[in-house]
Amino acid sequence: MNANLCVERVLDDLADKVGRILDATPLAILGPILGDMDLQVRRAVESIPVEKKKPKAAILLDTLGGVVELVERMVGTLRHHFSELHFLIPDHAMSAGTIFAMSGDAIWMDYFACLGPIDPQIERDGKLVPALS
Repeated sequence: MNANLCVERVLDDLADKVGRILDATPLAILGPILGDMDLQVRRAVESIPVEKKKPKAAILLDTLGGVVELVERMVGTLRHHFSELHFLIPDHAMSAGTIFAMSGDAIWMDYFACLGPIDPQIERDGKLVPALS
């Protein structure tokens, strides 16, 4: 069996367990909040069969941040489909990730996990840099 497929199956099983424990639809958002992440979230949520979608979403979030406008669009999408948003942060949610987590109804964190400062960024020469610089 392909190693990626094996890992994918284990992660799917763990997501199902989290969903059952919290009585929620499990979602994972991992990595930077950039590019078309808002569209990826929309497509993922809209592809969940109605019979599997619960009123509450449990979102595993691990990010160093990104673009806050994308966060706003993702929150709009998630609030359209779910009445409650619970964020699970096993390690870190920085900058735009902090704003994202704070949009939820509950934040669940490991004792070692952290939220970061909200550090506005602007694009300069194709890279994100702190707005204050």
